Amino acid sequence: MTQTEATKKALRKPPKESGIDWSKGLSTGSTTLNLSLTGRTGIGYLPCHYYLFVGSSGSGKTFLTMTALAEAAINPAYDKHDLVFENCENGALMDVARYFGPKLADRLEPLAGTASKPIHPTILEDHYDLLFDRLKSGPCVILTDSMDALTPRAFVKKIAADRKVMSKGDDAKGSYGTEKARINSDRMRKLPDLLRKH
Repeated sequence: MTQTEATKKALRKPPKESGIDWSKGLSTGSTTLNLSLTGRTGIGYLPCHYYLFVGSSGSGKTFLTMTALAEAAINPAYDKHDLVFENCENGALMDVARYFGPKLADRLEPLAGTASKPIHPTILEDHYDLLFDRLKSGPCVILTDSMDALTPRAFVKKIAADRKVMSKGDDAKGSYGTEKARINSDRMRKLPDLLRKH
C-alpha cells in the first residue's frame, strides 16, 4: 500500500469519540488545516474558544479568519449568533459579499456602534471592554483584525509626552516597556469564562 492510499484509508475511518460536541464546529476553509487543528476534515474551529493567528503582513490571516465568519453565516447552528468584525486595523477592504457571500455581508456587524457608524477601537483597553460587553450580550462569533493595531493607553500618552519633550530639542527618556503584553495577559484570562457561557 502506498503512502497516499494509507492516508486516504486513515481519513475514511470515523474519528474517535472524544466527548466534544462537533455539531457547531466550523471549517477553516482548508481540509489540511482542519485536520491539523481537530483531526476532522470539515471542522477546524469549535465554539467557546478563541484562536490567535500569527503571521507577517499579507500572509492571508484576514482572509482565512473571514472564512470562519462566512462558514458561520451559512451554518444553521449559528442563525442566532451575531457575526462581528472588529476592523480596528481598517485594512480589510475586500468586497465581503463577493468573496464570502451575501449572507455574511448582510449579517456582519461591528464590535460596537452600527453598520453605518461602526466603533472600531484603537486603544487596547477599550478593545477588551467592548469585547467583554459584546460577549455578555449574547452568542456571537467575533473576529478582531488585528491585535497589532491596538495600542495601550499608556503608550499613547508616552508618545504625546515624548513629542512635547523633543519639540524643545531634548531627548525622550525611558522605554515603551511591555505594557501591551501585560494587558493582554491580564485580560485574556477572563475570556475562557465568558466564552464558556455561550
